[in-house]
Amino acid sequence: MFLENLINSLHLSSVALNLLILALTITLGLTLGRIRIGNIAIGVPGVLFAGILLAQFGLKGSPEILDFIREFGLIIFVYAVGVQVGPRFFSNFKQNGIQLNMLAFVIVALSVGIAFLAHYFGKLPLGAAVGVLSGATTNTPSLGAAQQILSQNNVEAVNASTIAYAIAYPMGIFGIILSMLTLKMLKKINLAKAVEEYSQENTSQVIGMNIVIENKNLNGLQLKDIPDLNHTDINFSRLMHANEIILPHKNTIVHVGDILRVVGPKENIKNLCLVMGSASSIALEEIDADITGRRVIVTNQKAVGKTVRELNLRQSFKVTATRINHDDMDLPASNNTILYYGDSLWVVGEPEDLENFAKFMGDSPEALNHPFILPLFIGMLLGIIVGQIPIYLPGLPSPIKIGLAGGPLIIAILASRLGRLGHIVWYLPTSANLLMRKFGISLFLACVGLKSGAHFIETVMTAQGLTWFLWGCAITIIPLLCVGIYALWKTKLNYLSVCGLLAGSLTDPPALVFANNLANSNAQSVAYSTIYPFVMILRIVSIQILVIVISMGG
Repeated sequence: MFLENLINSLHLSSVALNLLILALTITLGLTLGRIRIGNIAIGVPGVLFAGILLAQFGLKGSPEILDFIREFGLIIFVYAVGVQVGPRFFSNFKQNGIQLNMLAFVIVALSVGIAFLAHYFGKLPLGAAVGVLSGATTNTPSLGAAQQILSQNNVEAVNASTIAYAIAYPMGIFGIILSMLTLKMLKKINLAKAVEEYSQENTSQVIGMNIVIENKNLNGLQLKDIPDLNHTDINFSRLMHANEIILPHKNTIVHVGDILRVVGPKENIKNLCLVMGSASSIALEEIDADITGRRVIVTNQKAVGKTVRELNLRQSFKVTATRINHDDMDLPASNNTILYYGDSLWVVGEPEDLENFAKFMGDSPEALNHPFILPLFIGMLLGIIVGQIPIYLPGLPSPIKIGLAGGPLIIAILASRLGRLGHIVWYLPTSANLLMRKFGISLFLACVGLKSGAHFIETVMTAQGLTWFLWGCAITIIPLLCVGIYALWKTKLNYLSVCGLLAGSLTDPPALVFANNLANSNAQSVAYSTIYPFVMILRIVSIQILVIVISMGG
């Protein structure tokens, strides 16, 4: 009461008072979130617990203002997430992406199934069941989606869902870590060996190699007539013939003794080397010659959304692109690779040709610091509209809506995947995207905690609170261990990829941090990013279906 009276003594307007309470909640929450226990910090979700704590002192704010800010924060968060993952959303289904997403689907289905059992056999109220499900899976947008449905006719269920979410959330974080360590112990994983095995299995690593042509059958052939060289993910950037380095093209004739520099996926390059000859000790890229290379940044809107083939680099600019860096990942510059704003290409050619190509592509690092505001609000506008479209599913008496949590997410994924529509470019600088995500989710969690935190302590200290916590443990651990055991023993998936799968299936960044600290490998992050968009949408939709199904049953 002291804190409440102190703030009221300032005689602030309603808007100023709510903003002060909100700022206090987020400041306290982010401070709490920085406290580390071992290698783990709770992070932004600390804002939720700060809101609950301040609500105990009577700081609640205006319900109408908090409702608006909560929904606005949710839209900002999910839209930024969609823009981040959109460009690689569909490409992630290549290689073992389908397998990873199917395993993630099973984890989601099992968690929803356990929540259903918790309601019918554990007698958890509807609000508590969906709150425990969201908290145990550390998925805040799904809580927002469920609360949108519940708020239409069941305010008490909304409050219960928030309390249940807060009770189950801590186990959601530590349950993933416990599952990873349990699987490591059961399988007796050697982390160094797991890193080595993943490195050997990973065929997408882009490398460059200088190959001396020794196969006499290739003597006098054009490059286009060498079958293994025409793989779409392999590029050739330099050719040394008679001590002269040239920029080769498909009609270039090769001879025994020539040295060819090729760039592409590691496994493909190794296979090509077996066909053509052997690795050369001469590094063509280090020899001072007319042919050189440079990195060019895509900042010309006209180039966004085009494929490498459509740019017609060899004929139009007399240069060759060997690799593309997108979102800090090196990718082969294959003909079908789509270019996005902010991508950088490594191109090879003569200096004058490279300069002309750079001018066409924009190549302005300064431009990357300026976000495009118009597409941001167009995307939100379309997302809100799409979120309200009713979707009729067989067996359900009423339609579902992906709502403010799902609509902006889907539009952001599709728009950023498209890259450009006319003069509108969907691009957010990395720093702006990170700011939007943290700002949006902080607003959402602060409002949720302040609105529903008054009854948290009295609930968590009861047998009912303990029951909710135990069901949360079951929702977190059972699906993760079941799928983790299947993935390790049956599908022989790499343990580090399984860790990324577990963290991604609960869309939990702190768990990914823990997984990354286990071993120096990108296997965890690759698996996490592969399933993250699919899981995010699936959790938003599945929890709405759960609410409708339970409501149907009375």
